Amino acid sequence: MRDIRTVVASLTDRPVTRRSRTCTSTTSGGTRSSRRWRRSIILDRSRVANDDRFTPTLLQHGAPGRPTFRITEWWTPDADVDLGGRVLRVLSVPGHTPESLALYDAERGRLFSGDYLYPGDLFAFVPGSDLAGYRETAQRLLDLTARRPTWRSTARTCRRRRPSPRQDRRALERLAAALDQLLADPKRELPWTLAWFAWIPTRRHAFGDGLVILTPIF
Repeated sequence: MRDIRTVVASLTDRPVTRRSRTCTSTTSGGTRSSRRWRRSIILDRSRVANDDRFTPTLLQHGAPGRPTFRITEWWTPDADVDLGGRVLRVLSVPGHTPESLALYDAERGRLFSGDYLYPGDLFAFVPGSDLAGYRETAQRLLDLTARRPTWRSTARTCRRRRPSPRQDRRALERLAAALDQLLADPKRELPWTLAWFAWIPTRRHAFGDGLVILTPIF
């Protein structure tokens, strides 16, 4: 949606691999990157053309002008990416979407949780969202970060007053507890209010201290 090549060039002169997941608008801004990849374990190869070209659906892209791009690398969860002086582990974190990604820097105790967990309303109503998967992912991340203090940095915030995206492990613990409540209430009889995301009605479950989970209304 925006061309970020100028920003990238100000940070590094090394080759760039651009990641892509459910919302491929992250790839449509600067289309001259040298490599693009998508994780094979979540994205079924049957959804990709024989020449490894992928075009997202309109719902995935969320805007007109959907890009088509060639996949040149297939990564699997728990693969390590060596950036030179820093190694990041690629994590599969389904729940928000089946293809959600996170990155973990074990040496520095940093978890980059992407769209899985951030300050603001968490989307668990989009196609492919799964509360049980959300909860399972929360436990895996808690287990992964149990041995040392871990800061979590998010990809976004959905609050008007923009809080710091840097939070500690307690946010994961609170999320896991909230998901336990939702899963124990299959009829969704917990207190909720109606919330709209564009034209989509959702159930807005508030768990205090800013933690909100949006689930399907039907």
